Amino acid sequence: MRRKIGIAVGVIIAVVAIVVCLVPLKEVAYTVTVDYQDTETYYETEPYEAPLDYKVVKSYVDKDTVTHTGRISIGGVIVSEDTWEETIPVGCVTVQNTDRVSGTFTVRFSFYSKELFDREIDVPFSIKKLNLEPGEKGTAKCPAYDINMDEDEWFWSMRLPQAQRLSIDK
Repeated sequence: MRRKIGIAVGVIIAVVAIVVCLVPLKEVAYTVTVDYQDTETYYETEPYEAPLDYKVVKSYVDKDTVTHTGRISIGGVIVSEDTWEETIPVGCVTVQNTDRVSGTFTVRFSFYSKELFDREIDVPFSIKKLNLEPGEKGTAKCPAYDINMDEDEWFWSMRLPQAQRLSIDK
């Protein structure tokens, strides 16, 4: 019985829905009040980036000494402790701002070693920034902690990507 009532109610709802959808609609005009709107143009000075003129005065490799400490522990007890020193390369680039305005110069260092993992790798944290006034020189330095300068076969390179730019007013 309940099932028959449910089917009857469903059929009635379906018929009413079809009738409502098929009733023709009539267009009616109406009025809407809109607040007054106007467009005004404002001008302001915005910074933009322009390339800077620069000169690489010198690029060279310096060296630094790093002390390492190794420990062997068994069951939380230190059985052996060893300390050794290692000479690491430090890439250095001296840049001179030859432009008429000050700016920030980004130097990207890359160190590669064939000894580490038996393939060439790039040393992380190799981006250094220099803020230079017109005519000023600055040196960016980047140590390569994972390379043993005396034992590893390694080489390095540097570049100043197009990101060396300055924010100035138009």
